[in-house]
Amino acid sequence: MENVLSILKFVNNPISEENIALGLVVISNDKVFFKLSNQKIDLVKKLNSNSAKLLDFSLNQLRNYLAHDLGDRSMNLIEFKSKVNKDFLIRLSKYNNGILQFSQPSFIKSEVNTELFHDYFLKFIGEDSIEKLKVISEPSRLFSNVQEKFCTPLRDRIDIDYTIRKKQLPSLFFDFNFDGIGVNGALYVVKSVDLDAVKIGSANTTISEYESVIERLNVFAKIKGIDGDPRCFLVMDSPKTKSVPIVELYSLLKNEEMPFFKLVGSDQLDSVSNLIIEKEAHKISDLLLV
Repeated sequence: MENVLSILKFVNNPISEENIALGLVVISNDKVFFKLSNQKIDLVKKLNSNSAKLLDFSLNQLRNYLAHDLGDRSMNLIEFKSKVNKDFLIRLSKYNNGILQFSQPSFIKSEVNTELFHDYFLKFIGEDSIEKLKVISEPSRLFSNVQEKFCTPLRDRIDIDYTIRKKQLPSLFFDFNFDGIGVNGALYVVKSVDLDAVKIGSANTTISEYESVIERLNVFAKIKGIDGDPRCFLVMDSPKTKSVPIVELYSLLKNEEMPFFKLVGSDQLDSVSNLIIEKEAHKISDLLLV
């Protein structure tokens, strides 16, 4: 298998092509090495605070995609080709024109291990005293369940991994991503939060924004004559972390009745998907403002 590397860059000014190298992806011997510089990410957020939320969202999408690829391997004794390969990186470098862009992949002569990857990271990205090298591990149980029990059976029915952009709803001034959203006489909305993968501030912000978006969706639904009781779900699993604020947040959500959504574990997503299928919900995107 070819050994290649690609640099992940934040494009601060697309006109002047000003960019900052944030991370490195290396593919070698069917392994994917991936590391981001927390110091560089913090610097970018200070330089361009307006892009902070979009940057976090884009980086999380990238992490989830890579982790899902490595955790979704099928056994093939003859040949196995990962979705994350040289051609994948080439496509990203050519067609990804957002705030995050990949460099054209460069070939590496020798097989890469952890130590060699660290050397490449120092050379192309720089020292980062905050985050140690991570070889992408298998995705969490929550992420796997969301993909298997929710996204896969509903992908052609409702909007999956859908982002409502600001001003697509009345008075909405921020973008928000859903795992899924559909409608048929009532709203059906699902958002997952992995408490072992986020900090308490990020979790609180996501939940607060989710409530705010649901409130706006309910107003929008009434305007469109959708008067059924909304079925909105927040998907969380019991956290493994020992972080006291995270544990307390989960306990609060589990033991209190939330006004805008129902808390469900990822192992309960089969019943949520079956409900949406039973109610013949369909995509809501065609109803939203363009």
